[in-house]
Amino acid sequence: RSRNKSLGDKVLRGNSFAAIPVRHPLSVMVANGYATIGDSAFMTFPITGTGIANCFSAAPMLATVLIKNKDKDYTAEVLWEYQREYYKKIGNGLAPIARAKLFLTTLTTDDLDYIFDNGIITGKELSVSAEKVDIDVTSYFNKETLLRGKAVISNKPLFKKFLALAKAMVKIVVITQGMPKSYDENAVFSWAKKYDEALSKTREVFTSKLSYP
Repeated sequence: RSRNKSLGDKVLRGNSFAAIPVRHPLSVMVANGYATIGDSAFMTFPITGTGIANCFSAAPMLATVLIKNKDKDYTAEVLWEYQREYYKKIGNGLAPIARAKLFLTTLTTDDLDYIFDNGIITGKELSVSAEKVDIDVTSYFNKETLLRGKAVISNKPLFKKFLALAKAMVKIVVITQGMPKSYDENAVFSWAKKYDEALSKTREVFTSKLSYP
């Protein structure tokens, strides 16, 4: 509430739980006459229980684009500015985090036991992005990190998995930075295909759930 002054103190709805699949920021958030926001744009991060703040941050971005368009011609080309702004300030930081969290769902119980028993991943890492997406990577360059790295290297099968994760995270960072600056349907969906594929466990998962023109 301190960050979003428009929030009141009256509870309008609550006391319910819903299952939300692990998701990543939506690749295409706009179309002619439409713009997604909130859950429809996968702005939630179920593992950390966060995402509402992302929605509140996205709302003024979308409102600014709508108000600025005096002709009220809400085409995908016009609304694309909203997506670009959201990714620039939030989405670009969430994408690699989403890839890392997806990685956790692929680990075996033995992998997880080893990881937590040796402090390779702690509650600190699992709560990353709960409050912010501008993570200070340099804060992890310390003696504790070296010990974690030693524990990972000591487990060769797990070490290979972490190397694959590092490669996947670099890949998604490169892809998000390559988002088209202006809306062109072919360019946008070509980019989106690469983005979604990079954030899927396998190509089979990707092709069975998504299709592009």
